[in-house]
Amino acid sequence: MNNLLFSGLISGMFMSSICICIAPIMVFITNKNDSKLGLGLSRFKPTNLIMGFITVLYPIWILLGLFFAFSLELLISFFNEKVWIIEFSYLLFQLLVLFFGVIIAYLIKLIFNSIRLNVIFFVIFYVLFGIAFPLMVANS
Repeated sequence: MNNLLFSGLISGMFMSSICICIAPIMVFITNKNDSKLGLGLSRFKPTNLIMGFITVLYPIWILLGLFFAFSLELLISFFNEKVWIIEFSYLLFQLLVLFFGVIIAYLIKLIFNSIRLNVIFFVIFYVLFGIAFPLMVANS
């Protein structure tokens, strides 16, 4: 259980670091191209937006990593059967990660109006939480 929580915490911290590196660059590019930020965020100054992103993103991603850790533990304890080669709990966990990935990609699309960034975030999110996180759990 401790390894699972630690893996979730590390995954959340890594994803928050990635977001904190990418979000200010995207705010700068959006303001430079005179594009509007979605969800009413264009009325704020870029400096305030960046500080808000930094303040909010760390706890959100860490809590999401811990949520994935608890959900994987719960799925392993309830659904520990094999379906062909893959365990059913990991299959359900992949579906959960895909569901959250689509939701987060849609939010990125609403905020930055960028399909490219949407796809990049979805791929990073799925690789980190869908592939690397279960591998960290399985190898610990």
